[in-house]
Formats: sequence, structure tokens, C-alpha cells
Amino acid sequence: MTITYCKNIHDLAFKDHYLKPNFSRILLDKLTAQQFETGLQDTYFVYQYDLLKQILKHPNFTSRQIGYGNYKKLIALYPFSEIELKGDVLFSDFEQHCKLRSILLKSYRQMFTHVPVLIKEVIAEHFYNEQKLCIGYGISTPISEKIFLALAGIGKINEYAQYQKFFTSIRVILNAIDNNFEDCSKNALVEHWKYLFALVIAKIKNPNTSYPNLIYGLNETAEISIEEKAIMVLAFTRAGIENPRSFIVSAIIRLFQYPRLYKENKRMFMDEIMRYDCPAKITARHVSEDTKIGEHIFKKDKKIWLSFRTANFDNSVFEQPFEFQLRKTNPYLSLGVGAHYCMGKELTFNLSIAILDYIISKNYHLEQQLDDYKLDDSPVFRRYVEPIFITR
Repeated sequence: MTITYCKNIHDLAFKDHYLKPNFSRILLDKLTAQQFETGLQDTYFVYQYDLLKQILKHPNFTSRQIGYGNYKKLIALYPFSEIELKGDVLFSDFEQHCKLRSILLKSYRQMFTHVPVLIKEVIAEHFYNEQKLCIGYGISTPISEKIFLALAGIGKINEYAQYQKFFTSIRVILNAIDNNFEDCSKNALVEHWKYLFALVIAKIKNPNTSYPNLIYGLNETAEISIEEKAIMVLAFTRAGIENPRSFIVSAIIRLFQYPRLYKENKRMFMDEIMRYDCPAKITARHVSEDTKIGEHIFKKDKKIWLSFRTANFDNSVFEQPFEFQLRKTNPYLSLGVGAHYCMGKELTFNLSIAILDYIISKNYHLEQQLDDYKLDDSPVFRRYVEPIFITR
């Protein structure tokens, strides 16, 4: 194994072409060939589809230590915040993860029966008489936030304006994690965390909402503590802020690029967006025990970066991977696999289809050329920062 080093994660990430919105066959071949070269000590980078899929399904590759690494600075300042690692479905150990996922799934099924009504209410209200909208901060962000505000049980749709501090605090925490807590005040970070946690605890003790929601569902179980329930609600809401809103932006862009494909098969169109645009580009795992997969040996206590982005372009799995097209089979890894598979796919797809149908029905069109958009410098999520407008 060849080992090279760089100064920090940003030096590596921003030179790595798998983070770009579009990359070439040559670049992908180069990355796959070099997947065990590492820019950070004790870190493996995995790009190849089959190997990545096996790692995601293997119980020796866990997320808990990754979560601890992300939160260790906050925990050092405020030890109680370690509760985050017990209630977060992603960062819990394998046994805890399965228990939390089972609890979340029960609540999710209750919520999902009312999702169509909720989506219709939010979208109709949001587009009412609007002649011009930014698809980032004008459509995807407020709509996804309103949906998850109601589904989490934090507040009602008509109370959205009252919860701007709530969403701001969540973004502070997310940005701090992305930047290893280097770019924000530590004391401010603790205060944001305390505020979020206290607000959710209060809602759990006194739920008040119009729809079946996560808090309502969690109140029916005694398997976990109220503190763990609060973290589950926060994790659920964070997920709603990141991936769905990013996916919605991609969906609108692709609609105007490929209107015929959308009309031909909406579900397959959504699947191809999930493969091609991949809202979460990478994930990480910790090696809990020495593990051999094929010819590769992963040593205990090492870290692995897994690139969903490049795996989705593996030409041994996807025919003509660099072409956006409808596919009869589309086994992308954007939502994970196995126990960590994201259960929010149907919600995201239904929400995005409803938005695109509304855009079509109201005769919106893109105001500028598609090559005007770009991504910001987040190494993990696709966060669109260039304003792209649709007009009627």
C-alpha cells in the first residue's frame, strides 16, 4: 500500500475530482487505481463499487468512533453532549443502531400515511402567486424545512417563521462538524447545542402538532430515554435539512435539462438523479477489528472514507455511467446499503415529484443557463450556493 500525506483534509478533498459535479472517465479510472493511497495517516480511501458495498454491509466497519471523532471537541467542553452518540441512528454502535432504526421505522410508517397531504399543503402555499423563485433558498430549503418541522413534531407549518433560530442553530452545528469545529466559537457551539436539545425535550414533554410525527411515535416507546429520543429527533431533522433540499435542487436542474425523460418515467428519473448527483458524496467508517475483504486487509482502528460519488459511476455496474439516462436497474449506493440504508427515499422522491409537477403546471422556466451553477466547498454534502432562479 502506498501512503502519501498532505497538510489537512481540505488539501486532499479540494484537489480530489470525485468532489466535482461532473468528472471524466480518465479521472475516475485514476481514482479507482489509487484508492488505497491515502492523504491522511491511518486513513483508507475506497472508490470501487463492489468493495465499497461490502464494507458498508460488514459489521466490523462502524460509525460510532467516527461520530465520537467529530464530536470530541464539543464533548470535551460539555460532557453531556456525548448523549448525541447514543441517540443518533448513524453514530450509534451496531446493536444500538438496529434498535434505534426499528423504533424510527415504526414512527416513520405512521408519519408517511399523512405525507401526501402535508406535501400538497406546503407546496401550494409556497408557490402561490410567486413569479420568480430561487430554487435553493426560495424552494428547496424552506419547503424541506417546513416538511421536517412538521414530521419531526417540532412545530406546525404555520409556525415556521418562529423556528428560524432552530434551523440556524442546526446549521451552526453541521458546519462545525464539517470543519472539525475549527471555524466557530466553542462557547457559542455549546450554547447552540443546549438550545436545540432543550427545545426538543420540551416538545417531547408537551407535543403539539397537526400531523402524526416522530415525537408522537417516540412517546409510545419506553425502550430508550427521553434524552435519546431528543437526539433522534434532532438527527432526523438534520437529515431533512441536508439531503432532501440538495436533491430537490438537482431535480429541478435535471428537469429543465431532460424534460422528456421526466415525462417518460418519473420514478426512474428520480433514481438517476440519486445516482448521478448523489446528495451525500462520501461517508466514513471506523475499523473495529482487523478485517480481510478479498485481497485487501483493513487494520483495526484505521478510518475509511467511502466515495458514493465514484461508486455510482463504476462502468462494471452502470452502462454508460457518464450519461444521464433512465435505467431499468439502478443499484446506486447514494443511500447506503444494508442496515444503514436511508429510509427517507420515498419521502424525498414524493416531495421532489410534487415540486416538479407544480413547476410544470405553473409554466416556470429557468432564468439563466445551467452552466451558471456551482457547488460550495463542502467536502461531504452538495450545497448549492450560486442562486439559480425559475420564473413564470
